[in-house]
Amino acid sequence: MKKVKILHNFIIIGFFFFNLLFMQNCCDCQKSNFRFYPPTKNRFPLLEITGKHYQIGYAIGRYFKKEIHTSFKIRKTWFKTLKSYIKKDNHQIFLSLKAKAEAYFPHLIDELSGMAAGSGIPFDDLFLLNIKAEVSAKNASEEEPPGCSTIHLITGKQKWLFHNEDGNIAYRNLMFIVKATVPSGVTFLTLCYPGYLMGNGPSLNSHGLIQTTNFISGLNCKNGIPRYFLGRAVLEAISLDDALRIATHPDRAFAYHHNLASFSENRILSLEVTPDNYHLKEPDFIYVHTNHLILDQTKSFPQETEYVNLSSISRYDVITNAIHKLSGVKQIGTEDIFKILSSHRNSPYSPCRHPSGDVRGITLATAVIDVSKGRMTLYKGNPCQSFRKNYFSVYSIKDLEP
Repeated sequence: MKKVKILHNFIIIGFFFFNLLFMQNCCDCQKSNFRFYPPTKNRFPLLEITGKHYQIGYAIGRYFKKEIHTSFKIRKTWFKTLKSYIKKDNHQIFLSLKAKAEAYFPHLIDELSGMAAGSGIPFDDLFLLNIKAEVSAKNASEEEPPGCSTIHLITGKQKWLFHNEDGNIAYRNLMFIVKATVPSGVTFLTLCYPGYLMGNGPSLNSHGLIQTTNFISGLNCKNGIPRYFLGRAVLEAISLDDALRIATHPDRAFAYHHNLASFSENRILSLEVTPDNYHLKEPDFIYVHTNHLILDQTKSFPQETEYVNLSSISRYDVITNAIHKLSGVKQIGTEDIFKILSSHRNSPYSPCRHPSGDVRGITLATAVIDVSKGRMTLYKGNPCQSFRKNYFSVYSIKDLEP
């Protein structure tokens, strides 16, 4: 009987502490403010959230749990290959990249941990998803990366950034937008992939900073900070100089391309980085970038030749040839650029991507960013359809200011 009483008391005490912990978590949740807007034909679903990093990650995981699970389900064969590669002989790659992320950006580890808790996906699986490029540099994946296509247009004081956000067909109908106010006081708005850290898609922040990114098929990776952690950190930059400082962190692990712009400075920059070098360019008229390194100080970095020749150069050539034809006829305008990004020439490796057979790339969105006015028009889906059907929504940096 005594043993039963002791056991009973232990259960009561345990239940008390469980409730205390639960109430603490609830209080923490109450400190975060959020609002959810469902998708429409013109707009991706939008989550507005204010809170600590873990709370923000948790809210993303909770509200987009279905999207995250669906993406893992659709890509389960690919992810199983990636996971098997890490488990067998290369777990040290995973551990070293994780250690660097924890050392430099522990708050972003908290954010990813929150996403794992909110979605029910194990943290290690989410982290592995977020280092897929670094792991793929070690020949772990044979899947063709879709890539993106970008055009800078500068005409006098007017500066424009056009960006086709291309991804795997698995993410069609799964993309979403997050507007987050984080502990640093910065508010940013970004197009997100399910399960990934924010910052990979077109983004704006309350300091007037703008970012889009382009995958680079690098063949070398070092023990450093994964590229998605640096892309996410840039979202809290207070100026272009601050963004450049983050993106060129000396302990970076992989190659990447950042399109960076500032509404307050009225500037637009192209930044190519490799683990050991970088090249910054400020275009003065028209500038094109897809998914290979083109600047003098970085273009010698080893890249996947087949992918570059097949996909990236194909789109690059279509865009540059179309611009060349226009330049001899008339002054190039924003509608001309949008039409170029809607082109299906050289399909399926065209600026406007559509899946075909084993080629899984698709254009998920097109961002038309008026840098001079701090305004982003985000077209939903393939530009060949979204432009004609007016499937777009408009976001302004002024809407992010305190």
